[in-house]
Amino acid sequence: MIRSFKNMVIALLIMSSAACAEDFFTSCRFHFGTEMSKVYDMDNKTTLNADIINEIDYFTGPWAGSAATYNIGNFFIGCKTLGKTPVVVGYVIAFAAYRDQGIQDCNATGTTLNLCVKGANYIRNNKSSILAVYDNFAKGIAQDYGTDKPVIWCMEPDYSQYTESTQEGGGLSTSEAASFMASILSTVKTSLPKSLFSMDISPWKDTTWQNTWFTTLEVDKNFTFINTSGGMSKAASSYISDDWATNLPTWAWVQKRWAKPMLADAGYSVSGSSTGHDSNWDNVTNLNNRIKEGVLGVAQYNPKSDWATTIKSIRSQLITPPECPGSTDIIDQKHTPVYHSTWNDNQNGVYELVDISGRVVCRMAATGMLSISSLVSRAGPGVYLVRNTDGQVAKTIVVER
Repeated sequence: MIRSFKNMVIALLIMSSAACAEDFFTSCRFHFGTEMSKVYDMDNKTTLNADIINEIDYFTGPWAGSAATYNIGNFFIGCKTLGKTPVVVGYVIAFAAYRDQGIQDCNATGTTLNLCVKGANYIRNNKSSILAVYDNFAKGIAQDYGTDKPVIWCMEPDYSQYTESTQEGGGLSTSEAASFMASILSTVKTSLPKSLFSMDISPWKDTTWQNTWFTTLEVDKNFTFINTSGGMSKAASSYISDDWATNLPTWAWVQKRWAKPMLADAGYSVSGSSTGHDSNWDNVTNLNNRIKEGVLGVAQYNPKSDWATTIKSIRSQLITPPECPGSTDIIDQKHTPVYHSTWNDNQNGVYELVDISGRVVCRMAATGMLSISSLVSRAGPGVYLVRNTDGQVAKTIVVER
């Protein structure tokens, strides 16, 4: 049961939608990933670099949507065979717009036949066909990878571009964009109920815009992660990528405001062109600074051949992430709390569940309501503090079997 320390009853207001992440990695540590094709031949099912495969935690691969029907089965078969978590980018809208009407990425053409001009209308006129592609891919993944383990989806890079004033007929309203994204997520989860979702941070947008955008998208309810896209995230900077204005989001701002672990990418730029291995993400000082600020992993899209040696040499020097969603070494996955009640205090901000060693077991944002039930729902037996990120302790609780 759950009881207050020194026999004080904790009142809980339950918002189960904002639960902690599902299990997806096996160790509580900073995670390294890479593009599968760089280390494993998916078509011939042969290993190209066994050392890197042994050291990484997850694979990225072909982006979902490059064809109208499911065509990335070998990637998921490879993830299942090698025991790695799949992180797939859902890029269905952009691929379909190009396939159907020749509409290109905003930064890949100087013409007006691009997503920043034509994208919103394409979505308005093709919602059902876009959802059909997601449905087809989700069903294919379920068949090849199964449904018992999570698939991490990085959703529609640059999705915010469809709300821009540059769009013909006007951009999608933020509420319209949020509603359609919710439909996409629901479609995927119909076939892959353990899917976890991540939203692109759009780091060139200021923090005022970020607040409105992520609030409308209901990031607390719908997304487990926030990710970078574009392959040029900055390991050596407090800013995520763009840094031309002080009101742009930093890694630390995202962590404090949204309490979501971040997945970074490196090693490519416009149209996927290689920029090589980004050694800034091998620097221990850089990594520890970013880990403190909520970055949980980085994918090198074009890793150097001896990257495994580097990972081995630096792993012991990296700090434990402040949040390890779903990691089996700190969470008793069989434990289920059996008591809930209400907490009438008006709670705002980001709250953490901290064990007696000082490790953050789970973190979530609250707006007027705090779901301690979600915070403790995956915690094993023990004594915990519930605190905000300013270090103020709200409650001390004991969780028992």
